[in-house]
Amino acid sequence: MPGAFVLLYEASKRPSPIWLRGWVYRQLGELGRFIHASQGPKPFSTAVIGNGDSFWLRFSFTQDAVYEAAIYRAWEFLGHLPFEQLPDGRIAAVFETAHELSGRKSWEELREAAPSADLPLEFLTPTFFRRKEANYPIPDPGLILSSLIRDWNAFAPEPVPTEVAERLVEYTTARYLNTRTLSATAHSRTVGFVGRVTLHLPKASEEEARWLSRLGELAFFSGVGAKTTLGFGLTRRYKPPEGANTNRGARR
Repeated sequence: MPGAFVLLYEASKRPSPIWLRGWVYRQLGELGRFIHASQGPKPFSTAVIGNGDSFWLRFSFTQDAVYEAAIYRAWEFLGHLPFEQLPDGRIAAVFETAHELSGRKSWEELREAAPSADLPLEFLTPTFFRRKEANYPIPDPGLILSSLIRDWNAFAPEPVPTEVAERLVEYTTARYLNTRTLSATAHSRTVGFVGRVTLHLPKASEEEARWLSRLGELAFFSGVGAKTTLGFGLTRRYKPPEGANTNRGARR
């Protein structure tokens, strides 16, 4: 069951994404060491949001065991000062469902997403893809969907049908774009895109439209693109304003 929780973290210094990822691995113990050593998609992502003296620390997961181990430890740290290895900070609150970036959904709930040939996505933290050994900060529909299909196939009970996956990656286009590039730092400085994109699959069959929606639901928990365990690629679906002309951005 994919899930995400958010911590309200009070501190004088913004925690680094490398520390945040390391915190997850440390709380998971032997499971964390196994995940760290394994190849392929990782079953969690992180993000730091906010500035000043309080931050939202967001952790999301695509495996039950990983979520349960991490949330258990988060509650244990609630109110402690210092918070583990950060001497100037503490967890002031834990949100399992009450925060807009928290919540849980079963794979069956993700599968029940209403079919649509349009998929509006909002990228909240810099997003990029690894392409030809370089970071590629462009909201390419095929790369977005390839990332989500990879994660779905890695963690869901059943994979995306091959013929559906091929059509989604090859034929999906962008109906609307309102993005910008933004610099960020993890191990080194890089550039990613943030903003809103509406993907569109022309002449989508009902099955293809349903899978497009399912992948959009997964994006909230898996993130999109590279380095999601270091805070990149935080993504959620958004609802375009009523009456908005979503075709306008595609012609820019």
